Amino acid sequence: MKTATLADGTVLHCGQFLGAGAAGSVYRVKGSPHVVKIFKDPTPALKRAMQAILGDYNTVADSDYWRSLYCWPDGLVIKPSLGVRLPAIPGHLKELGRIVFPKSFNRLPAAERPWAQRLGIAVKLARAVGRLHRSGFTHSDLSPANIYVDPRRGELRIIDLDGLVVRGHLPPQVIGTPEYIAPEALVGKATPSSRTDLHALAVIIYQLLLYRHPLRGPARRATGNPDRQELLELGPEGIYIDHPTNRKNRPRCEGSGFWPATLMGASLADAFETCFVAGLKTPATRVSAGSWESYLVRLADRVVTCGNPACKDKHFPLTDGRALVCPWCRTPYPAHSGVPALRLMRGSKDGKYRPEQDWWLAGIPGRKLYNWHVRANASPMPGTRPKPLAEVRLQKREWCLVNLGLERLREVRSGRPAANVPLGSAIPLRNGTTILTGDPPEYRALYVQVVSSRS
Repeated sequence: MKTATLADGTVLHCGQFLGAGAAGSVYRVKGSPHVVKIFKDPTPALKRAMQAILGDYNTVADSDYWRSLYCWPDGLVIKPSLGVRLPAIPGHLKELGRIVFPKSFNRLPAAERPWAQRLGIAVKLARAVGRLHRSGFTHSDLSPANIYVDPRRGELRIIDLDGLVVRGHLPPQVIGTPEYIAPEALVGKATPSSRTDLHALAVIIYQLLLYRHPLRGPARRATGNPDRQELLELGPEGIYIDHPTNRKNRPRCEGSGFWPATLMGASLADAFETCFVAGLKTPATRVSAGSWESYLVRLADRVVTCGNPACKDKHFPLTDGRALVCPWCRTPYPAHSGVPALRLMRGSKDGKYRPEQDWWLAGIPGRKLYNWHVRANASPMPGTRPKPLAEVRLQKREWCLVNLGLERLREVRSGRPAANVPLGSAIPLRNGTTILTGDPPEYRALYVQVVSSRS
């Protein structure tokens, strides 16, 4: 194919044929960072769906940030047949499978292995899927093959968006990729929907954080029929590796290379259990993409750097009830005087505070507090550079919180708030200290608990 014409009359000069799949053929566009996909079956419904994706349902039209998370179609091809123009996948991005599949992950260079990078990818993936669902789309084939990343730069792109399920316009074209197909779709009782997307999303997040598939364990059920075995292991009767009571599928290497989901904290452990126990049979119970994003952002507040320079994973999360030890290499965290845990507390008009569920910050040098930490109803704003409002520092061998931008930062002494702490000044972070970041109920309080390396 030499040329393709867009609906606005633009003529694209096509170059290299890149390949063909079930949906169509793909060509590189000369002199442009784009490709053209020509559909094999150009139905009227498909044309209406592409017009919706490019028009009223366009999820990325108003934001460079959201554009950076997808290879979103940006032109409708009308000649020689129906198709779309899409951004080409940048050359430095690679399939997510390089990170989540053990064999390829073990061959990665050291710069692409740190665990904190995997967490960052999980946050962006949950955010991107949530945006699709809020816009009325279903991806229908979420899998590592359709997600491209650069761990070092923290970049992520979701592809295959010309196959989106568009509510009221286009039904599902595929049911997904093996290992990521929702159980109800696997047994033929449902077609792709946001709920089936949420199963695939949970599987990928689990793989990113814990280095394994949540349903692929040693409990192999010999049936003599590979398809039947697949249904048993990945369908509604699958057994979650971290199942709280059924340990049949628990890897044999438990205690040496097996890291339980509880390592990620109560909120994420409960979310995984919901998706891979109740959620296998009851899709409506699955955790939303927005909730995954919230849990993962909170997890990031507890990440520290391993004290072992040879640790390949470099980072790990601190977790309530667990010793300050890197789970990957078993090196104790170098915190001889303990680590101040800043527990977030939500206030009410009567001045009483209650702890936020499973949300605290590991007080390490340079840990910053932002608007969403101190204000009760604030959330991170994707695509912006937030201003730090306070910072944890170790000054003269004492932990402290330095005020960078809070007008009413105060320490509670003898049950009463002390004077406002001026900008640039600090409050010592001692065990049992309570700090007010402002007035309730708009602002939170911080309760300090020093966690010992021997806890």
